[in-house]
Amino acid sequence: MNTVHARYMELLSIQTKRPLTAMERKELIESKQYVENYLWEFAKLKNLSYMAYISKDYGWLHDICRELDQLQGGDSI
Repeated sequence: MNTVHARYMELLSIQTKRPLTAMERKELIESKQYVENYLWEFAKLKNLSYMAYISKDYGWLHDICRELDQLQGGDSI
């Protein structure tokens, strides 16, 4: 979990206890969009890795795994 994910979860928790400020609402929307994009990219890469595996294209699979590692490390998107 990176900083944006953690903040998103924090804001979701805060809004159950009190109304969010205007800045927090903006942050919630932006972090939600970031998390959605992250999850879309992650799912896409996982599906592509399966396609590379079943087609036995190990060079492609290696490239996709590198992209997944970067994504999980926070270096992508």
